Amino acid sequence: MIFIWAMVKPSRELVVPLCTGWIVAQTLHFAFHISNLTGFTTTEVFTQQVGLAIYILAALVPVAMLRRG
Repeated sequence: MIFIWAMVKPSRELVVPLCTGWIVAQTLHFAFHISNLTGFTTTEVFTQQVGLAIYILAALVPVAMLRRG
């Protein structure tokens, strides 16, 4: 729900902490998956890690844009 609120009424005070929390959570999630790759093919590992990295990058973009402004 808070993500929808941030989309509808974006403000620096809401978006930056929300994205920062998301980045921390997704970085830990990424680290877990990168350390547990047993049983996956190379293609599965690659697509999984790229997908998880996109989640992190998606939160870095708004933070970077707000830092410029």
